[in-house]
Amino acid sequence: MAMMPGKENKIGLTMRQHNLGAFSWIEDEKKKFRKVLKETPSKKK
Repeated sequence: MAMMPGKENKIGLTMRQHNLGAFSWIEDEKKKFRKVLKETPSKKK
């Protein structure tokens, strides 16, 4: 999994907490991505 330098420095938690935080962050990003897909039906940049 790709590391996000800025995010990692800010969080500074134990590995377990970091993994949980990264997981919920990924879930949020997926939700945003799906929302964007719905709002822009098959429009390519």
